[in-house]
Amino acid sequence: QTALHIAIERRQNKIVKYLLDKGAKVNVRAQGLFFSPKGRNYGFYFGETPLALAACTNQPDIVTLLMDKSETNIDIQDSFGNTVLHALVTVTENEKPHNAFIIEMYDKIIRNCRNKFLESITNMEGLTPMQLAAKKGKLE
Repeated sequence: QTALHIAIERRQNKIVKYLLDKGAKVNVRAQGLFFSPKGRNYGFYFGETPLALAACTNQPDIVTLLMDKSETNIDIQDSFGNTVLHALVTVTENEKPHNAFIIEMYDKIIRNCRNKFLESITNMEGLTPMQLAAKKGKLE
């Protein structure tokens, strides 16, 4: 993981902004078992990119900062083929209070995305974000 990932994880908005202003790479993927959906017993999965991490941890200001950067590849796929939308679906729980920010973040990304086909991108399982939600039994 990079300094940008760490700053986002620790909710250090000023440091995130500083790193972005200094040219931090916004499309770098954090990898390893700790960031794997299959390694959730000892890690966490919020995607591998800074954008996915910010979105999945309910940091709308950071999401906006990242999406405003022209070099941010919003439709980048991680090592599982997941986009930021797949990552959001993965962290969704079947509890309305938790899901409110997920739905808001999902909608924010769709509204502001330069790629109008983001929702049709399939991951390595051949699933779009909505198909992944259905497979995982996500109710909302």
